[in-house]
Amino acid sequence: MSRQGWMGLLALALLASSASVARANAGDVVGFGSESIARGGAMTAATDGAEALHYNPAGLIAAERAELSVGYMRFLSTLSWTGVTAGVSESHDADISQPDSVTIGLVVPLGRIAVGAYISTLTNKLLALRIDTTTAPTFGYYANRTQRIVVLLGAAIDLGHGLSIGGGLNIFGGVDGLVLASEGPTRDVEPGIFIGDDTALSGQLGLRLEVNDDLRLGLAYRHRFRVPVKIQSDSTVGNVPLNITFVVDGLQTPYELAAGGALNVGAVELSLDATWSRWRNLRAPWVDVDTIVTGLPIESPPVPRAFRDTVSLRAGAQLQQNLAEQWTIFYRAGARFETSMGTSQTGQTSMLDGNKLGVAAGLGLRFGNFYGLPVTADVHFSMDHMFSRTHIKDMDSGSGYDQVSGGGEVMTFGLTLTLGLTQ
Repeated sequence: MSRQGWMGLLALALLASSASVARANAGDVVGFGSESIARGGAMTAATDGAEALHYNPAGLIAAERAELSVGYMRFLSTLSWTGVTAGVSESHDADISQPDSVTIGLVVPLGRIAVGAYISTLTNKLLALRIDTTTAPTFGYYANRTQRIVVLLGAAIDLGHGLSIGGGLNIFGGVDGLVLASEGPTRDVEPGIFIGDDTALSGQLGLRLEVNDDLRLGLAYRHRFRVPVKIQSDSTVGNVPLNITFVVDGLQTPYELAAGGALNVGAVELSLDATWSRWRNLRAPWVDVDTIVTGLPIESPPVPRAFRDTVSLRAGAQLQQNLAEQWTIFYRAGARFETSMGTSQTGQTSMLDGNKLGVAAGLGLRFGNFYGLPVTADVHFSMDHMFSRTHIKDMDSGSGYDQVSGGGEVMTFGLTLTLGLTQ
């Protein structure tokens, strides 16, 4: 490749500042476990299984017995966007790639202490990476947050007087690598690509208070996490050194603070959660490019601020009906509303996430005759409606559109099987 060709690629890289990225796990979007999802995710004070590692680690202490759970969930999407240029419109679907995920959970109570582990991953890979152009319209809440393995480990301690405290670690991977390219004997470019990964940690903390037999309160803090992606290209073409570093913050999830309550009214359990998510200081999902050409450093423009804080409200209900001595059925329903985390965007970028209204429902069946051990089967269906969002572009935005709008629905269905390891 000629020197002019390499310089052209460099110019394209600097201008593209591509949208990326490694994607987060499905649980970060709709929650973990069919019971919890069916109840709208209002589980800060109600959770008591391995899923507590996500909702509120202090809930581990409420587990009645050691339990092992396995689950499956699938995404369905009708998200789409329309771009208008000079009065001519074009429409595109925005499907969620890699829509399937599986989970394994374990919780073990040990007197005044309980420990747990939870793993959720895609069915055919551990991590998915994707790069789009900066001008490509996107639904960042869903498309960039459904595709990675997540490993949660934690424990809870009963402090007495109905108060418990818990903590957990969110373990995830990053991507680091090096691209080398130089002219071979025939003056053709001979590339070498070396990609590796590393491990990063994030934490969760929770408090749970049993006020009495019917009322519980919960408070949970989830620390921000991200998957760092860094690829460095060191090349020499025509005796001209060309060094390019691509840096991306993928799988961005904000600091979150959730408070909730759960109330038993006869055979019905009601739950309510409120969550504040601090999105505003997150880096937008676009690549930083730093370059050195013959000793001259060139940096990409500042990454645009595309996020703002959100507030979500979640409500859930569960009705328990005893069918026989060892058979119990649970009827569940839930709803949630969350404000948009995207700012108004009149320039190149088009993050189309609007406010979201979701509903969910599900059933659970518990029976206790599997070799004398209790077994619970839970199913759920959820649907989030994303209200349409429209960005009117500046004349010199460089986005390729005068106006971009989008919205639609994201649905999930799933099954979770839980086996009690003791009676």
